[in-house]
Amino acid sequence: MDRRKISLLPLCVLLAMALAGCWAGDSGLGGYLTGESYPDAERYQSGGFSYDPSQIERVELYWRAGEVELVESEEETLSVQESGEALTGDSAMRWLLEDGVLRLRFCASGARIRVNDADKRLRLELPKGIDLSLHTSSAAVRAETLEQDEILIATLSGGMELGAVTAEGSVDLSSGSGAIQAESVTAEDIRCASASGSVQMGTAAAGTLAVETASGAVRLGRTLSKAAFVLAVIGFCGCVLGLFSLALGSDGAIHWGGVTIHGVLTGVEELGSVRAALAGWLILCAGEAVLAKFAERYFRNELTAGTPFTLAGAGELRRLGILSLVLPAGCAAAACLVEGAAAGFSGGAQEIAGDLWQDGGAGIALGVMFLALSLLCRYGAEQAGGSQGETPSL
Repeated sequence: MDRRKISLLPLCVLLAMALAGCWAGDSGLGGYLTGESYPDAERYQSGGFSYDPSQIERVELYWRAGEVELVESEEETLSVQESGEALTGDSAMRWLLEDGVLRLRFCASGARIRVNDADKRLRLELPKGIDLSLHTSSAAVRAETLEQDEILIATLSGGMELGAVTAEGSVDLSSGSGAIQAESVTAEDIRCASASGSVQMGTAAAGTLAVETASGAVRLGRTLSKAAFVLAVIGFCGCVLGLFSLALGSDGAIHWGGVTIHGVLTGVEELGSVRAALAGWLILCAGEAVLAKFAERYFRNELTAGTPFTLAGAGELRRLGILSLVLPAGCAAAACLVEGAAAGFSGGAQEIAGDLWQDGGAGIALGVMFLALSLLCRYGAEQAGGSQGETPSL
């Protein structure tokens, strides 16, 4: 009888890792899109233009796709240009300068247009020392230097590649799925948030610093860990029910419409090996349920913390790594011994050892991976100051 066993948690985590390898790159606009509707649309002008920076106190940009390049300059006249020279009518950018606020829009209000992202690469020259507010959908934002009073850059799926960023007040960088990269950020308050993209800052100097990430891989890992726990509990209960039914025999066994487990297995010659296999599965499912619960707890706590780079998170990863090394192998060894004892060791030591390696091999690889990641997360937490929680003890 083939008594190979499947380790639920390693398969689930490996699946999460495979599915988590998502990458969002630049994509063409393709078909038609409808521009946002905004107030006072009739007062906006279209196309590229030049302006006097002394008249500007704040810039507000609302862009859909393509790219936004921010260039700081101390020239007396600054310009704003799109890459597409042939853009006309509703497809051309819109702008309005009023009461010291320069507002820039992707296209005409509510217009249905079709353009290439190569024609929607915006070069925006800026003076220093103003309030800057940028909102994009899929457009990437790039800048070598930014030295402003207040800075807010928010993208839905576009990334950010920034050099030295300095603000008198606050710097707020956020993205739904794009990566946020900045060589250095200096401000009174700094906030960087990404739902599923990475956040990389070379150096940061601030009175208040908040970095928030909620990776889709972490959410998937939590979901799969919960599923692994449920499956392990179901397997455990099934083994208990099977052993109970076999122990009662054909007369007192549990019935389902007149059918019993004992009755189904009446023709099986090695009924003892069935009991042995169920006993072994019982131990394995119990171990998998415990391991899945610890994994689900780690993913839940990481989502709450918003970052894996905490001392508490590193400690939980270390504990999960040790459990992944010890628990599956220990349960497999116990299961093989129980099976061997129940079956009179008819399979011999070689079969038991083969089952042990098959059951514990994936757990060993997973445990080593978790331990390596715990070292990386601990290093990141120490570099960030290590202020978010204490390391839990085993």
